[in-house]
Amino acid sequence: MLVLRGAPALSEFNQTKLIAKLGQSGIKVKSLYSEYIHLVDSVGDLSSQQRDILDKLLTYGPARQAQTP
Repeated sequence: MLVLRGAPALSEFNQTKLIAKLGQSGIKVKSLYSEYIHLVDSVGDLSSQQRDILDKLLTYGPARQAQTP
């Protein structure tokens, strides 16, 4: 099974809003990040051409900044 990283799940505005809401609840958070993931369960290994097509299909939304989950 392939596990592929997707686009960010929250905009910067929504991240800021969520951090503030957590702070109001007594949970101190300096920063947070969330992103979509795609799970691909193929019958066999994908060829490089198939992988390129899959990568193009799953490229959407704002470009993500390099962050380590």
